[in-house]
Amino acid sequence: ERKQAEEWLLRERSMVDRIMRTSPAGITVADREGRIVFANKRAQEILGLSIDKITGLTYDSPEWRITDFDGNPFPMEKLPFAQVISSGNPAYGIRHAITSPDGRRVYLSINGAPIHDEKGNISEVVFSIDDITGQRRAEEKIGETIEQLRKSIDDTIRAMAMIVEQRDPYTAGHQERVANLSVTIAQDMNLSKDQISGIRMAGMIHDIGKMNVPAEILSKPTQLSHIELELIKSHAETGYRILETIAFPYPVAKISYQHHERIDGSGYPQGLKGDEISLEARILAVADVVEAMASHRPYRPALGIDAALEEIEKNRGVLYDNTVADACLRLFREKGFRIK
Repeated sequence: ERKQAEEWLLRERSMVDRIMRTSPAGITVADREGRIVFANKRAQEILGLSIDKITGLTYDSPEWRITDFDGNPFPMEKLPFAQVISSGNPAYGIRHAITSPDGRRVYLSINGAPIHDEKGNISEVVFSIDDITGQRRAEEKIGETIEQLRKSIDDTIRAMAMIVEQRDPYTAGHQERVANLSVTIAQDMNLSKDQISGIRMAGMIHDIGKMNVPAEILSKPTQLSHIELELIKSHAETGYRILETIAFPYPVAKISYQHHERIDGSGYPQGLKGDEISLEARILAVADVVEAMASHRPYRPALGIDAALEEIEKNRGVLYDNTVADACLRLFREKGFRIK
């Protein structure tokens, strides 16, 4: 029996040795004080140090500088060794970067688990270390591509806005000012980043449907006739037909389509009420009214920001969403926002 036990131990030790040598993951062991007492071949390759130089080092040794993936200092209490020692439990998927002694920046994903002695106390911590540098580089490349696409979309939207304003010089800058006010209202309401991005895009081109309205009507210095007014009002639906053909990452077409709808159903073109109107469109509606009233138009001088805010306050909950109206009023009256 003793002989069989010795042979079993030899086989087990041989298997463990083979696993350590051939493992695609780096494997290290640290003692209770955090000093590394073992590192397999793959760990030596990842960390950029031979076993004789690794042994005895700790996680905070100057041989490798630990940061998060963006290069910021990594909190020591968040490191896998500290988490395992403090909690007594395994720690999984801890991601940080190191700068190895040869100058390489290496991105790591680390799992750690406690090793207990006969009394149940943690005597050592074992780590599996994966080099995810290639994955991180791919993520960065994808991020750069996404940023380039986002910039292209922004540039395209700005160009579309300029086309509208070339036909209607009296509202030059109107769309951009509406977009800026809409975004500020959305931020005050703590909307998500995606919602704010959608609002910005929609605001920049919410009047694109005016391309289908004769320029002489857009710039007419006198009162519009009923037919001319109906032509102007058609811009919401025309804009929707243009924008719905474009695969925006946000519901830009829908927001633009609904920016003249009103809470009580008196708006156009669909006569939507209350929550039937998207929140983004409700924000755009308030910003559009405030900017239009505060600015000069061919058929009237600017009414001023005070008149615009009185309109929003008077029709809060009737034409305009309560929460959106309150945020808009708060921006101007308490936070000092001004339309540039």
